[in-house]
Amino acid sequence: MLCTDTPPMPLRVPLFLAAALLALSSAGCSAPVIRLSWNRPPALPLTPAQRVAVEVARDGASPTPSGVLGAAIGLTQGQVMNKDLAMEPLRLELTGQLQGLGFTVVDKAQADAVIRIVPKAWSYQLEPSVKSLTAGRGRLDVAVEVFDTHGQPGQPIFRDGYWASDFAEHLGEPEVMVRASGRVVARFLEELRPQRVSTKVEMDDTDPVVKPGLDLCRSDQFEAAYLALSQAVSQKPSSAPALYDLGVLAEIRGSYTEAEDLIRRATAINPKPLYFSALERVRRRRAELPPGSDR
Repeated sequence: MLCTDTPPMPLRVPLFLAAALLALSSAGCSAPVIRLSWNRPPALPLTPAQRVAVEVARDGASPTPSGVLGAAIGLTQGQVMNKDLAMEPLRLELTGQLQGLGFTVVDKAQADAVIRIVPKAWSYQLEPSVKSLTAGRGRLDVAVEVFDTHGQPGQPIFRDGYWASDFAEHLGEPEVMVRASGRVVARFLEELRPQRVSTKVEMDDTDPVVKPGLDLCRSDQFEAAYLALSQAVSQKPSSAPALYDLGVLAEIRGSYTEAEDLIRRATAINPKPLYFSALERVRRRRAELPPGSDR
């Protein structure tokens, strides 16, 4: 393993591309480690340019013995409301929060997408305290489906379940249900936002040919490091570490096709677990990209 004479201090540096942030650190003789962060595309690809309809439906499932027992227990703990009473609060919250995000909420006949939300369960329990004898906590569970009105009828493009709870000292069960409705809708709408993802990427310094490129990485010269590692691959095309390290820098640049090709070639020469992990990561990143955005 290669070492520099003086162990470099950990670096936190901005990436030369807006798509990611890079932090590189090394200690002693260990290979440098790059922390790569990026925005994962939203799980639900809806944008304010699409007109959206809101549908709140009653749960058509037949009561189960456990559900009936739960309702009976709830009555002994202060619960007087059921899940169907959450339909109107959910409708108001979903409509209002969508409009707050810039969406136009329309009738189903005019919509590009329909969001259907179904209250699945409601529970409430009094939790009297010194401050209030009416304090209580409630939990609301919902199921959400999203339909593309221009796609295959009846086939959701998105489906998931969510829950949220709330507590109040003086407001009582109806207000707790309203607040839980707002929380569960907000959790669903998180699916419309990109998610920040971060991972650590270990470089491979087991071939001396990569030393100039990794030294440039350590000194925050990533474009020069990319060029140096490109020269290393040209000089020694059979070097798996050179192919892998260049592939990591190509990944950071957003060149996922190039990165996949380089790392795949490295695995063919030396089937290191490190290389296969990187190959899977790059392929996942490519799959998350909008069509036509890969380079």
